[in-house]
Amino acid sequence: MGNHPDFRLVVPESLMPEPGEGGEPGKKRSDQIRIEQVRELAGFLSVGTHRAGLRVILIYPAEAMNANTQNALLKSLEEPPPSTVFLVVSTQPDRLLPTVRSRCLKFVLPVPDPGEVLAWLKEEGVAHPDSALAAVGGAPLAALQAAGTEADRLAFVDRIGRPGFDPVALAETIQGVPMWDLVGWLQRWSFDLLLNRATGGVRYHLGQEKRIADIAQRCSPAAISAYLRRLAQARALARHPLNPKLFVEDLLLQYQKMLGQP
Repeated sequence: MGNHPDFRLVVPESLMPEPGEGGEPGKKRSDQIRIEQVRELAGFLSVGTHRAGLRVILIYPAEAMNANTQNALLKSLEEPPPSTVFLVVSTQPDRLLPTVRSRCLKFVLPVPDPGEVLAWLKEEGVAHPDSALAAVGGAPLAALQAAGTEADRLAFVDRIGRPGFDPVALAETIQGVPMWDLVGWLQRWSFDLLLNRATGGVRYHLGQEKRIADIAQRCSPAAISAYLRRLAQARALARHPLNPKLFVEDLLLQYQKMLGQP
C-alpha cells in the first residue's frame, strides 16, 4: 500500500507500519502529522504524473495537523498543480483552520449499516462487537483500533464505578495507557452519567446501565457538566502532558469530588 508513484499518504508516525530491522521500535511514535511531512510534498508536486492521470494526496486524520502544519499546507491547497487531488479526511473538521476548510469541498460520508459493521468487526476478531462499537460512539474503525486496549478500558471503568476507589492508586496502575485514550474513557463515562440523569439511558456503556444509574443518582447534573468541561480542557493537553501521572491523578481526584466522596 502507498507504493503507487502518483499517490502519497500523509499520516502520523503512530499510524505507519512498525519499523523493520534497523529501526527504533522502542521509540515513542508521534500522533501528530509533522510540518516536515507536508513540506516534503513539494518535491512530489514539482514533477509531472507518471501515468498521465491524477496525482492523489491523502491526509488522515487531518485534525492531527497543528496550526503551523495546516498553514504550511495552505499554499498547495490554494494553487494545486494540474491533475492533483487532495483528500483531507477528518472526523473532527471543527479542529481544522477555517482557511483550510474554506479551500476544500465538503463530502459527509453516511454512517454504515450497524448490522454490517457488527458482522465485519466479528470477522476481524473483535470479541464483543456490540459493546466495542458502542464504546467508541459507533465508529467502526475506531472500534477495531481500540480492540487492543478493550481489556484496559473495561478494567478502568470497573474501578471508577466502585465506591471508595483510590484515585492515586488507580493512576499508578494505568501509567501505560495513552493519556488521549484515558481522557476519552472518562469523557464517555461521564457523558453516560449525565445522559442517565436526563433520560435514564446510556450511549457508550452497554451492560453497565444499572451501575451508571446508581452513580448518576449521587451526582448533580451541574457537577457532571462542570467535570465534562474540565475533561474537554484536558483533552487539548492529553497528547503532551508535562507530568502524566499527576495529570491522571488530578482528573481522578476531580472525578471523586464530583461523586461527593472525600
